[in-house]
Amino acid sequence: MKGLPPGWEQTTVANLIAENGIFSDGDWVESKDQDPNGSIRLLQLADIGDGVFVNKSNRFINDIKFDQLRCTEVFEGDVLIARMPEPLGRACLAPKLAQRCITVVDVAIVRPGSSSVSSKWLMHFLNAPPVRQLIELQSSGTTRRRISRGNLTKLELPVPPLAEQKRITDKLDSLLERLATCRGRLDQISDILKRFRQSVLTAATSGELTREWREARGDDGESQSFQEADSDSFRDYVFPASWAIRRLADIATITGGVTKDSKKQGSGFTELPYLRVANVQRGYLDLSEVKTIRVPPNRVADLLLRAGDILFNEGGDINKLGRGWIWSGELPACIFQNHVFRARLSDPTFEPRYFSYYGNSRGYEYFLAKGKQTTNLASINKSVLSSLPVAVPPSDEQLEIVKRVDELFLFADRLERNCANAAAKVAALTPAALNKAFIGELVPQDPNDEPASTLLVNIEASRHTPQAEPPLKQARTLPRRPTMSNTEKDAVKAIISSSETDGFSFEDLRALIPGNYESIKTAIFELLSEPNPIVQQIFDKNNKEMRLVRVKL
Repeated sequence: MKGLPPGWEQTTVANLIAENGIFSDGDWVESKDQDPNGSIRLLQLADIGDGVFVNKSNRFINDIKFDQLRCTEVFEGDVLIARMPEPLGRACLAPKLAQRCITVVDVAIVRPGSSSVSSKWLMHFLNAPPVRQLIELQSSGTTRRRISRGNLTKLELPVPPLAEQKRITDKLDSLLERLATCRGRLDQISDILKRFRQSVLTAATSGELTREWREARGDDGESQSFQEADSDSFRDYVFPASWAIRRLADIATITGGVTKDSKKQGSGFTELPYLRVANVQRGYLDLSEVKTIRVPPNRVADLLLRAGDILFNEGGDINKLGRGWIWSGELPACIFQNHVFRARLSDPTFEPRYFSYYGNSRGYEYFLAKGKQTTNLASINKSVLSSLPVAVPPSDEQLEIVKRVDELFLFADRLERNCANAAAKVAALTPAALNKAFIGELVPQDPNDEPASTLLVNIEASRHTPQAEPPLKQARTLPRRPTMSNTEKDAVKAIISSSETDGFSFEDLRALIPGNYESIKTAIFELLSEPNPIVQQIFDKNNKEMRLVRVKL
């Protein structure tokens, strides 16, 4: 950074660690080391938000394992840095939690020390866009980017005077709190619009949306409900007496789609685009990815979609059950798979969108009640869909209903776009505020502040001051980890290269490599961070643990 403000100094993160501070990797805790009944919480990458502690994880170890692994305890106010994305290098402060805490290997711990910089200031500056860019440049890895603790220590920061750090953090706290409030309110608007759309469909399919329209035409206002034995899922649903009651199969032809089976595809088959469950959403079609399938020529005519066809999903996840929308001829020729049903109305004067609105709202509870269900999964068959009781308005009222729904949905869509634009602007304000703080433009400088140069001299001096023995309760907290020499790192690399297996747990490597826990772990971290690493870290989904895999060159 050029042109530092008055009283500021440029230095590395390593130079900010005072005599009682630490800059440490997290601990290599494998699944077998964990204890759900343990009293010490293992913080995860998922807990580390961008400037905020997310508090998502729920893993623990016991006191015995804490001592065996010589873990580094995390204290309130420590800066926690995620050495893996997303985003890479994000930092937050450790809050006060009910349990003692440690972190996983990919969460670094920075405790500047009592005579050093403000932890909150350091956290904000680590999250500033210029530092985030430096972290990305210093990262390594192909599938998942990471930054080593060694490279984190080399990051250079512009350091304000200690008094200005306090003014910066106070200002940022105020701004970020207001931005968080704004984001929360925008999120509420999104939820309100969702409920608004649901209310519109409820009013549309009950006749409430067109009540005045009917009254102007002499409707007597009488209502009715379904009387069929299978109509219990509609509960208190009532609709105008002027509407007809039909089963879906009475007003439409229901057809299942083509089964995808490559073994039954002949050379003379016709290749066509087809709609999958993923394409048929609730109230719209997602055609961002339309795949193709080969079908026998004699089935093409029966499967081709026509404008006005109503599509219903068979199910899968419960939220997919019966969802659908209208095909409007978006592609010249398109068919549909067997997990999607097509309903083609028999009366050309009927409005397909009304019946899709009906299926997506009133039909959902019916599909849940009559479909096949297992844990988190549900499906309907052609018979259930065909038997769907439908309240059918006269054709002209169907058109009026759809017109009014479209107008209200268009209004909601405009509000949603405005909210999305506002949310994007709010999101941009956080990095903008951090950037202003980083270059010294967020708060004014005070010439009476003790300059940062004095602070850095004091930090350096503190590291050479003899220290008294720490209190007993601090005994488990390790000092800064030693840096692995090239000789030791090369020896570890040679052992990994000559191993008969490609995959290892950390304990496997400890059995192969002579040395203590700390030196082996430091060597592995250094190897992981090399430009062309010989070993990579992956998550073993079957065993639910991190493992190391030798890279095949």
